[in-house]
Amino acid sequence: MLVLQKYLKPSLPIRKALTILYGVGNTRANFICDRLGLGPYKTVREIQYKSVVRLHRLLTTSFYVENDLRKMMRDDMERLQSIHSYRWLRHAMKLPTRGQRTHTNAKSCKRSTHKAMFLRNSKKEEKAKKRA
Repeated sequence: MLVLQKYLKPSLPIRKALTILYGVGNTRANFICDRLGLGPYKTVREIQYKSVVRLHRLLTTSFYVENDLRKMMRDDMERLQSIHSYRWLRHAMKLPTRGQRTHTNAKSCKRSTHKAMFLRNSKKEEKAKKRA
């Protein structure tokens, strides 16, 4: 069955199958199934066409999922970048953005090699000026 251009395996329970959609986790899948009146162990192949239509309508009107959610997140990041916010700078350097400690924690973030890409390197700028 196709929902929002994603294939849901017919053998999976509907609650598990909905988590394939971007932006739908276990909690939201349970909420959706409860709202539509689908049983906890009902599989995707057992769902009637009316329920599929109601599911699609609920997903498109009530939640940001798939491409809408991705577009919203991309727009948020572009907005942060355009106003040169500190939070965007932390995102760009792949560091924690909400004030977490980085002296002893966040080692995987600090190992990232993308830092140099966003910070100004004065030596590279000086070489570029000399060449010009």
